[in-house]
Amino acid sequence: MQAKQVASARELYQRFVDSQTAIAEYLDLLELRLQVGRARVTSALSALERHSLLQEDWRAVWRGPDALTPDELRDLAPRLHGIAPQVQAAHDHASRAVEEMTAEGPPSGRDFVDVRSLEGECVQYFIDVLDCRDPENVPESMLNELAQQLEQNNAQYADEPDFEPVDPEAVIAVALPWAQYVLRQRDCEHLSEAMAVIDEIRLLAEVARPTGLLNARKQAFILLVASLDATVFDLLREAIRRDFFRLIAMLAGSEKIAYRELEDIQSWDDFQDQAIDQQLRRRYLKDILNVLHSEGLVALVDEGVADEFGHLLEVVQRRNCHMHSSGAVDAHYLTEANMYGLALGDPLPIDAQYWDRANRMCEFAVRQIAEWVTSLANDGEEAPNGDDQQP
Repeated sequence: MQAKQVASARELYQRFVDSQTAIAEYLDLLELRLQVGRARVTSALSALERHSLLQEDWRAVWRGPDALTPDELRDLAPRLHGIAPQVQAAHDHASRAVEEMTAEGPPSGRDFVDVRSLEGECVQYFIDVLDCRDPENVPESMLNELAQQLEQNNAQYADEPDFEPVDPEAVIAVALPWAQYVLRQRDCEHLSEAMAVIDEIRLLAEVARPTGLLNARKQAFILLVASLDATVFDLLREAIRRDFFRLIAMLAGSEKIAYRELEDIQSWDDFQDQAIDQQLRRRYLKDILNVLHSEGLVALVDEGVADEFGHLLEVVQRRNCHMHSSGAVDAHYLTEANMYGLALGDPLPIDAQYWDRANRMCEFAVRQIAEWVTSLANDGEEAPNGDDQQP
């Protein structure tokens, strides 16, 4: 029978450190993504202003650094969310107009208009003057003014040998539909971008909110403690394999074994694995840490930096609160890990200082456990020394 490939304590420690590094990079990426460009936001707001969709004073958003701050994101999100239905309605209206124009064929029956031609210049004229208006409601005075200009152009160049006079009504009949089509297309693009910005700001504001479900450090913290959980259990499994009778007795206490459970066991390794699985699968991370601490097996915290064992348990319970009670203090936290004098329902944010401390404590605990496991049966295996730990 081929021997099982079991990771060494040093390898398990290194796996945890690699996980810490990956989580830190993930957090850096999320925090970088929070930096929404101010120019993009102000461009979207300008588009909304052109459509008379802004009812408040937004001038403060135009000023400031290149990227919006988390506070600005949290301030903008509910305000923009409030006008999102009107933006969607304006976009739908512009989209229907474009669809109707497209269904009727090219504007004016022409596949294109040469921008260098007189018709092209008239298209640009209508685009410029109708940009902040409803392109479907063109004032008669505007049409008359352009027609007069075209007539004056005919008179001015009438004596030129190669000049061909134009019919103002025919030119307008080509230019106006094309300008209306371009403006509706532009409206769709601008309003689509504005909706994307509104949705992005809503999402990023939730990521930036300290107690938000998607808060970047909250999610990174959950991943960190999940990695701690997996590593501690894997290390303890290896420790029991190395010092089976003493450690299994410490965990099992006076429990008895039913001989019927042994009938499918084919080897000593199978018996060990079954006994270890039975003991570990009924325990939580806090139970394992309590055993290691109360039995004096491992010094899990660095008292030199004023850490206490209760602080490590608090990290675990805080993770549980973020998983089971929306990041607020629950009854288990109060009775098992209330190191900071909090009350039921108080929020448990993961600020930068707490995040750094949790990382340090988790790495220290894993390194200490790995060194202990290595000491149980040192076959020349090198103990982890923390050289590769997170800074």
